[in-house]
Amino acid sequence: FGSLFRRGFTFEKRTRRPPTDPVNSLLSFGYSMIFNEAVSALASVGFDPYFGFLHSLDYGRCSLALDLIEEFRPITADRLTLNMVNLGIVAAEDFSTTEEDGVRMNDDTRK
Repeated sequence: FGSLFRRGFTFEKRTRRPPTDPVNSLLSFGYSMIFNEAVSALASVGFDPYFGFLHSLDYGRCSLALDLIEEFRPITADRLTLNMVNLGIVAAEDFSTTEEDGVRMNDDTRK
């Protein structure tokens, strides 16, 4: 995945909480957007988003929503991140870095 990025962005491995580079920041944001949509969709049809099969049952974890988004992560968040970087929609200056929060998107980038 890392070899597909151009324009000075690099991706070595997936890091989260906090993301250590702009690509991981974009991926985390995309995954959370898909996750929230999955939770809403499951709740709207009456499914319990906490009872999943692939992800273990933990208190407060929407395991079924996490199970559901596994199929959509590569074709939505991963692909969108790759396109945003390679088409120059985002640049290195669209991110800020702090020790406690890692790499974060600026407000304008998030919009």
